[in-house]
Amino acid sequence: MTVMGLVVVSVGVQGMVGSSNTMCIVLCLAIGAVIGQALKIDDFIDGMGFRVAKLFESNKYAEGRFADGVISASVMFTVGAMAIMGSLDAGLRGSYSVLYTKTVIDGVAAAAM
Repeated sequence: MTVMGLVVVSVGVQGMVGSSNTMCIVLCLAIGAVIGQALKIDDFIDGMGFRVAKLFESNKYAEGRFADGVISASVMFTVGAMAIMGSLDAGLRGSYSVLYTKTVIDGVAAAAM
C-alpha cells in the first residue's frame, strides 16, 4: 500500500511539473478547497459512511470491520483526484492514461486489502 501511495504522489508530481502555469494550479486547489468546505462534502461522505454502517449493524452476522472495509473501499475507489481528473481528461481530451493508471493502482490495492 505504501508503494501505491508513492505511485499516486509521483503521478501528481508529474502532472504539476508538466504544467506551465503553477499559479493556476495553486488557485484551483484553493478554490476547490473553499467550494468543498462550503458544500460540506466531507460531512456528506461521513454521513454516507454512517448510514452504510447502520445498514450492516442490523445484520447480526456482519462484523463491524466488514462495514468499515466497505466504507473505506468505496471512498478510496470512487472519491479522489485521479478518479475525477481521469474522468475529465477522458471526456474532454479523450486521454485515458490517468484512468488506466488508477485502474492498475486500485486493482493492486484491492488485492492487498
